[in-house]
Amino acid sequence: MAYQSSRARDYFRRGRRLLPLLPARARACVGVMAGIYEAILDDIERDPAVVFRQRVSLSTGHKLALAGRELVRTVAR
Repeated sequence: MAYQSSRARDYFRRGRRLLPLLPARARACVGVMAGIYEAILDDIERDPAVVFRQRVSLSTGHKLALAGRELVRTVAR
């Protein structure tokens, strides 16, 4: 699982470098979704076996907090 997690992190990192090439609205949307998926990956890394027990997801509040942070982060670029 560590290999897959590392690989996913690398994809996120490389993908974020491309954000400035997108129009502002698209950049914000892609940035928000990347932040949400990275947070889900954080949860999986903390407990890799969770993927065999249940669907890994974030609460609505957590998603909204991440969305706000990512919007500021990506629009500021």
